[in-house]
Amino acid sequence: MKSLFYSFLFILCVTACSSSSDGGGAAGPKITNSKPGAGRIFVMGDSLAYGTGSTVDAYTPQGCFAQAFLGDKIYNVAIPGLTSDGLVDNVPYYLGQSPKLAFISTGGNDALSEYSQPGSYPADKSVRELKRIILQLQNVGAVVVYLAINPPFDPAASKRLQDMAKVARENGAVIVDGMAGLWNSAKMHDQFHPNDEGYEVMCDRIINAVSAHYP
Repeated sequence: MKSLFYSFLFILCVTACSSSSDGGGAAGPKITNSKPGAGRIFVMGDSLAYGTGSTVDAYTPQGCFAQAFLGDKIYNVAIPGLTSDGLVDNVPYYLGQSPKLAFISTGGNDALSEYSQPGSYPADKSVRELKRIILQLQNVGAVVVYLAINPPFDPAASKRLQDMAKVARENGAVIVDGMAGLWNSAKMHDQFHPNDEGYEVMCDRIINAVSAHYP
């Protein structure tokens, strides 16, 4: 009877230990290439990555990384208005430069394109392109950070962007919801971009999320 009791405790322990160490649950999926070491940081994608709306470079994503990781080489290759297919075309140019961290903001312009011309940019196209971008960067050793946004304007756009954040998370990227609570607030420069105060909030969120995985 006693041996049966201890057997039950052993099984219970094994089950509990397995569930707490499998990388799921509250901890979320494992981050690919976490702690790659210091090196080149690339800020890529659209106007949110570029820093449109800010008058202080220190608060833009590039300036944010420059303050947090002194001495690292940081390249802002973001282009306002860029869509995910444009980013797919550009990424191969950066792969040979061995990025250690890649910060990506994309998807918003895809949604705007679809909104202005229905059928021009299906949501699943955005999801496929983001996954391709993430995997290419990870394959050269970079830890990837995706700026997830959820603008409260259009349900279809919101669904697209949520699906993009999901595929980024499932493929081992660091996810930052840098715009939460900023939409329609005094911290916005315009409908889509933060002002200096808003970028400062975003910057804090980015570094808090990244610091566990870089350098």
